[in-house]
Amino acid sequence: MIAAVGDNQASMLATLCEPERELALTLGSGGQLSAVVRRDEAFPWPAGGDAWELRPFPDGRLAVVAASPAGGSAWRWLAEAARNALNDLGCGALPEEEIFSKLNGLGLEAEGRGGLSIAPAFSG
Repeated sequence: MIAAVGDNQASMLATLCEPERELALTLGSGGQLSAVVRRDEAFPWPAGGDAWELRPFPDGRLAVVAASPAGGSAWRWLAEAARNALNDLGCGALPEEEIFSKLNGLGLEAEGRGGLSIAPAFSG
């Protein structure tokens, strides 16, 4: 069987071990914070809000997604915040590339499921 899924749902399928117990944070040209719920599950979120949307997810489930159009900017902000925190703690300023390399490495520690390989390139 073949089924189409969006890139958000595909990234969740590739990285979540227990989709109904974990949250997915996806950063790219956009950014999404996603949770998987059963269709019959009561939603604790207010209906009709602009802050989130429901997307189809395999096995009759739904992805509750809060999305932003600035994921790459969020990744840069995270690197700058880490760099500033280390500098403020007296560890010295690390080069930006070293911070990004470490953040990418931490993200890749979750890799290894099905041979999936991801090489992100933010802002082109």
